[in-house]
Amino acid sequence: MSLPLWISTDPWVHALGLALMHGIWQGVAIAGVAAVALRATHPRAATRRHAILLAALLAQFVLFAATAGLVHDGRVAASVSPTNPATWPAPAPTSRSGIAEGVAGGVNAAFKGARPLFPWVVVVWAAGTALLGARIVFGVRSVARLRDTADPTGFALEERARRLAERIGLRRGFRVLASGEIDTPVAVGWRDPAVLFPEGVLDRLDGEEIDALLLHELAHLKGRDDVVVVLEAAVRAVSFHHPCTWWLTRRSTLEREHRCDDLVAEFSGELSSYVRALVGLEELRGASVASGLHAATCSLLERVRRLVEPPVGPSRRRTVGGIAVGAMIVAAASLVQLVAVPAVPATPPGWGTIRAVDDAGRFTVVFGAGRVRAVAMEGEALAPARFAHERDSLYVLDASGAPRFAVRVRPEGGLEWTSRPPGWRLDGGLP
Repeated sequence: MSLPLWISTDPWVHALGLALMHGIWQGVAIAGVAAVALRATHPRAATRRHAILLAALLAQFVLFAATAGLVHDGRVAASVSPTNPATWPAPAPTSRSGIAEGVAGGVNAAFKGARPLFPWVVVVWAAGTALLGARIVFGVRSVARLRDTADPTGFALEERARRLAERIGLRRGFRVLASGEIDTPVAVGWRDPAVLFPEGVLDRLDGEEIDALLLHELAHLKGRDDVVVVLEAAVRAVSFHHPCTWWLTRRSTLEREHRCDDLVAEFSGELSSYVRALVGLEELRGASVASGLHAATCSLLERVRRLVEPPVGPSRRRTVGGIAVGAMIVAAASLVQLVAVPAVPATPPGWGTIRAVDDAGRFTVVFGAGRVRAVAMEGEALAPARFAHERDSLYVLDASGAPRFAVRVRPEGGLEWTSRPPGWRLDGGLP
């Protein structure tokens, strides 16, 4: 089974394939730096830890896009491999020296065997990204439906929420609603934010417990977490194949909850009511429609443990050591990015046209935007009607439209063909 010609020869397909390969070590390096930074940051500094994880996710996406642009040169790969060895020689690769030459040679050797698989890798990656992207759209629409179908909770609770919002400096407008389709409070919405409470939960909680839960959800609205969660999901969709991406998003979700818990502790002063409310929610909690887009998937009991047993911060020696290790990882990753990535372009420089010769003479195939744009034999161009594409093969047709000569485009770039016999001519007088 082969892919269509425009996929197997498109320059961006090969550039994305290389970017995905480079993304393996880039993701590990970024996650390593984030892990070191987290170890050097006090567990109570949830806001700072959350920012570190968001920066790591953003760096992963930016490096992927930058690498794809760096290795793309706008032309299709053009190594020539005929059945017969008589070909015009391909240009020699650009020479390098010192460390750059060693790194470039190693990266070239590592990716050489994977190049034929790049189109398939990109197709699978694109399908997975599209699937997760559709899941994001479905999740956003589901949350919007939850908000639109929820019922008002009454003026008293709305007014209580307004006073709490003023205390924490929340300036966004919002509503407080009740829904029978969720089992834990959740802050949703971008243009029309709202705090949703499960139906029946408000009747089981006292005033202090309700205030604590409201403070937590209002903290989400203050931090624009409704937008951040969607952006995280988008980055995860692009890098779904990398385990480090899932680790970063999972830790980001946890630190986001910790940040809101810390705000409750700061403004409520009394944690016992909040802890009772969290424990009660854990007993009532089950599968939630909104859990796919909200941080409600975090373990409430883990958050309770953090509130009751404050974690110990890192020592000064551990902080300095973590910064040193992180700096070394950044330096090493930067060196590889600058030296190794440009060393393996998706398409060899200088090739837009492939020229070859066999027993019947010379012929030329010109590529552009992932397709064969022109064919010439013995310097005479064939009319577009005299050649046709069929997946990864190009057929030269005679005057009656029958194929007389086939050229196969290899997935990694280049051509293969069966040598024409001496004196071979096309019907209709064209060579």
